[in-house]
Amino acid sequence: MGFSEKLVKLCFLLNEKNAKDMIICDVSYSNLIDYFVIVTAENPFQVKSLADYMIEYSLNNPNELEKITKEGFGCCNWVCLDCQNILIHIFTKEEREKYSLQKLIQKKATIYSYKKMLSLIKPKQDKKIKRENKVLSSSLKSVKEKKVNANKEGK
Repeated sequence: MGFSEKLVKLCFLLNEKNAKDMIICDVSYSNLIDYFVIVTAENPFQVKSLADYMIEYSLNNPNELEKITKEGFGCCNWVCLDCQNILIHIFTKEEREKYSLQKLIQKKATIYSYKKMLSLIKPKQDKKIKRENKVLSSSLKSVKEKKVNANKEGK
């Protein structure tokens, strides 16, 4: 499974702000969007706070995330954030249980917990870091060799 950098970033931001019970639902079979991210907030204030944070982050970091749009700010028991190919649903516990969105899609969707997603991307990140370190060390080696050769020629 290849999770996009954008999806990982969005999930990381939600986790950083204490969103609870995060699940990532691969709904790419729908041909409309790729993922639902469903999280629980402790109360309506946290629902609004999480949504505000995500929107503000997208506005302040346009190179990392496209602009996020929102639906459902009126009551703040359930807010949906539209991140183009990813929808983030932020629920209070009561609203999440009431609508059972996960149950509606679980037969077709592949569902991951946040921890599971991290465990699946970590080996890939480790390989990428090793590749980058290898390139960096060979570049440094090349620079050192050029300096040594330049010093030899200058003597």
